[in-house]
Amino acid sequence: CSSWRTVTDAYRPDPDGRTDCSPYVIPELFMREATIDSVGSSLRWFRDVICPELPAQTAYGDILEMAASVPRGAEGVQFFPFVDGAQRAPFYQQGATATFIGITGKHTRAHLARAMIESIALLYIPTLALMGDAGDTPLTIVDGEAASPFWNQVKADVTGCAVRTPEVPHAAAMGAAALASVAAGLHDDVPKAAAAMVRWTPAREPNPVAHAQYRDQWQTYRHTFEALRPIYESR
Repeated sequence: CSSWRTVTDAYRPDPDGRTDCSPYVIPELFMREATIDSVGSSLRWFRDVICPELPAQTAYGDILEMAASVPRGAEGVQFFPFVDGAQRAPFYQQGATATFIGITGKHTRAHLARAMIESIALLYIPTLALMGDAGDTPLTIVDGEAASPFWNQVKADVTGCAVRTPEVPHAAAMGAAALASVAAGLHDDVPKAAAAMVRWTPAREPNPVAHAQYRDQWQTYRHTFEALRPIYESR
């Protein structure tokens, strides 16, 4: 899964229950959270089923390299990455399963790889809308999702937002270390600890041409999902 979080200065629960809102580690601040199903598990499925011969140590990098060899849009192939369902953001759809659309004889598994990584990034668009306007703040990508510069550029191009990653991508470990530094008296508070301890890689800016193409692609993707919804609901 992929969890998305934003910090807000007021408790604003979602009356529709699509996002969670809870107290943050800094007093008087709150965190809103939404989770996308089937992100890492889609890559794992692709590795195990479509590319079983790839060496375990390099498989994910090899898959992303395949994806990068194909033009944006995967020459018409779409993927709905619901290998573990789509019960959570952004569609909250019961009965959904993973689905490829648009495969022809000219397509290779590199096209399928491109469709997969683009599909996950496309799901960021409605998920970010649930989170509320973040202004010009870059999107922060952490943990395993932060590992690929190519994929991070796709995310920036899809969302139209700058994407940054920390030099140390392991967010839970870094957060625990920052809290421990405050408890040990090394820093006065959490914001000062974070400012001192977290270092950023250069942000990836969206390519305007790519972003325009992906906005059109999202509209097609959204309409295709709506066509699939009755099939999912009939299960």
